[in-house]
Amino acid sequence: MAPKKISRKELLAQTDEFITLTDRVARFILAHQKWFLTGLVIVLVAAVAVMGWRSYRDRQARLAFRAYDQALALVPKAKDLGSEAADQQMKAALVALAGVRQGYPNSTPGRLVLLDLGALYYHMGRYDEAKEAYQTFLKKLGSGEKDLRPLVLNSLAYIHEAQNDPAGAAALWEEITQGPVELLKAEAWYNLGRAYTALNQPDKARKAYQQLIDRFPDSPNLPLARTKLAQLSG
Repeated sequence: MAPKKISRKELLAQTDEFITLTDRVARFILAHQKWFLTGLVIVLVAAVAVMGWRSYRDRQARLAFRAYDQALALVPKAKDLGSEAADQQMKAALVALAGVRQGYPNSTPGRLVLLDLGALYYHMGRYDEAKEAYQTFLKKLGSGEKDLRPLVLNSLAYIHEAQNDPAGAAALWEEITQGPVELLKAEAWYNLGRAYTALNQPDKARKAYQQLIDRFPDSPNLPLARTKLAQLSG
């Protein structure tokens, strides 16, 4: 049986579902316009706050990098080290670098400056302060900065060695050799040989030198490692 045809007049008289829904929404908004206006204000305030925070963050980043560059410019050149003027310049650089650290602790320069502080403190023989700077940097190491870890561990190991603590140095160099990053592994094996020799552990020293010889035939320390191994074996 064919469906009954609907005339144009009857069709226009029917209620449109979309129009009905729109009408309901409009009526609801009118009935609750105070609530809607409050919500709109909240959204606008949040948007302005986000934009303001981004602007502030970008401005802080620019200021941090500028302060970082200015502080690094104060560090004396290697050829000038040892003079009284260089000592004064070094102290000024340390103050400026510490200012970057304190003023912008959550910025990239605020973290990287710890490496500079560690290196300068080490150069000045202020080993505890150098160690603190490097250890703080390790705690803030990002997931994409794993290549920096062996560099910092290596620096910390040299600090332990300078403080007559070969055991502490050996533990850090061992960590480098067992880590996932190949950077500095050859140097770490060579340094381990030296540290274990100082600890009077010739078996571990021989093993370290042998690891360097077997795994890193292009290492510049290879001739020395062979000489040290021969001495330990002889």
